[in-house]
Amino acid sequence: MKSGKRVSQSVRAKRRRMDALLVKPPDDLYVNNPPEYDDDGVNLTLLKWFLSLRPAERLQALQQSIRSIEKMRETRCRRHDEKLHERIQRKRNKKPVVGKSHRTATSH
Repeated sequence: MKSGKRVSQSVRAKRRRMDALLVKPPDDLYVNNPPEYDDDGVNLTLLKWFLSLRPAERLQALQQSIRSIEKMRETRCRRHDEKLHERIQRKRNKKPVVGKSHRTATSH
């Protein structure tokens, strides 16, 4: 049972981090009002705040979240491309070891 409890705590921690990353609530949201979580780890305080927004404000917050996600994806793709480029360059620059290969630089 301990492993199941660890998983649920891990999931809750991930959800809290995503709450903080995707939608930035007002700075005073938690002043004298600690966040409430349900059994599944959902931040009820953040949910109540989001539902208190007008539809246009909700849309703006969601568009901001989409831009953040797109930026994270672009960064991840760029890093992946850079690592791939580095591997290709290392492979191109690698010189054959004399005596270790069945082929030498002069044989064809």
